Amino acid sequence: SSSPTSCPICRRDNQCSVAQGRAAATCWCHHGYSSASLMAHVPHHLKGKACICPACAQARTAALKTVVSLLQS
Repeated sequence: SSSPTSCPICRRDNQCSVAQGRAAATCWCHHGYSSASLMAHVPHHLKGKACICPACAQARTAALKTVVSLLQS
């Protein structure tokens, strides 16, 4: 089972401001990430229930940049 405060990928604290009762605009994900790109990494059955954590977001963003770079070369 998942929790709104747990990353659905690694199960660590996702540091979600909304899950902690704060304004969405204060969440880490609103600073340098597109919500669509983040949501693409959330398993289908957990979409709308939990956000990924900053570490997983950063790892997936770096991996995607590497793939794009390889495809362009």
